[in-house]
Amino acid sequence: MLLAKVMKKDVSARTGGEDSVYNKNLRVESGETVLLSPESGRFQSLYKEVHPRTADEVLSVLGFSESAAKAVRAHKCCEGSTLPAALVVPEDLTSDDNATRLRARKLAYQAARQYVMTADPTRFMHWKAIIDQFLDVTKAVIHWVELEDIDVENGGTLIVSANTHAFYANNVRIHGTGRIVCEGNITFKVNSLQGIKPLSGIISQVSTGVKAV
Repeated sequence: MLLAKVMKKDVSARTGGEDSVYNKNLRVESGETVLLSPESGRFQSLYKEVHPRTADEVLSVLGFSESAAKAVRAHKCCEGSTLPAALVVPEDLTSDDNATRLRARKLAYQAARQYVMTADPTRFMHWKAIIDQFLDVTKAVIHWVELEDIDVENGGTLIVSANTHAFYANNVRIHGTGRIVCEGNITFKVNSLQGIKPLSGIISQVSTGVKAV
């Protein structure tokens, strides 16, 4: 899901002025392909790593800002739930039976995704304790990258790795046939997304994988 509403955010509040704007700007030249990844020597210093142990910690990094959530709710977007009515039994998350454990963790992961991707997390509050336990049991890690201005020139491609979970930036400009390709589920938090057809320039290789907040 790519939400067309791109909401304002404040980079300076998080950086504290410790990093120069220069080394956070990114330009992908025409015909160039750049991989944005926490393993990349070029970008490694721009990544933050979070070890969340509660659903609310995940929500603070990947979820909607308050203003974005209000905008989505104001448009009365329909958000259906695909989760079963019955909760996972907590013991199943660490069960010795592989099938039981895998099923429980799959459902907990789906619940965590819906908790983060919805503009109204209260709809999944009954899953919150299970999500918290799932995060603790699996020792979950979130990687997010913080950039300033990004320009993807005509014919250029910026690939965002599957283990980049959030992408913070000021102004993102996609020129001509430039593309941003997301290999996994990701949240974009940017000031502006510009281009002739800016939203068509961002594609995801997984379903419902991208949201801009």
